[in-house]
Amino acid sequence: MKVFFSRHAMKRMAERGISLNEVYEVLRSPLDAIDVRFGRRAYVRHFADCYYVVVIAERRNQDLIVVTAIRTSRKGALRYGFIRI
Repeated sequence: MKVFFSRHAMKRMAERGISLNEVYEVLRSPLDAIDVRFGRRAYVRHFADCYYVVVIAERRNQDLIVVTAIRTSRKGALRYGFIRI
């Protein structure tokens, strides 16, 4: 599986200070993954500095396209609908 990034995702990651490595870590071993709108999935992972990164991605054939990434708190991740964090 290859991972591609939309222009929107790259722009938001830069604005929010989220690195490519963080996104790959979220996708490689998420704490939780849920279905969201438009057939996409949201993945979440906790990082050492007490923040969570949420990655929204969609699958196309065997590839994964990252649509956006968000840095949030535990409370924010729970608001998105994650329950296993």
